[in-house]
Amino acid sequence: MDVNKCICCGKDIESALSSVDVWESPSDALIFSVLGTYGSSFYDSIMEPEGTRIEILVCDECLNKNKDKIRKMKYTRKTIAEEVEYE
Repeated sequence: MDVNKCICCGKDIESALSSVDVWESPSDALIFSVLGTYGSSFYDSIMEPEGTRIEILVCDECLNKNKDKIRKMKYTRKTIAEEVEYE
């Protein structure tokens, strides 16, 4: 299984840090992680154990070649304190 390769071009992806796995800190690549969606015939996590998701690596070169196809969105992360309701 070639899981440490760019899903687009097949380039080997290495870890940016020797002390961690490539899936924690890839060098010149990004990790994309998704739970799936209802409309996908490929993957929907509803059929998997809770918390299961798929992840892919895409190298920076492929991202740059396809940047006109990438949607960039702004979102804010909620902190745990923002999610907790206090009485």
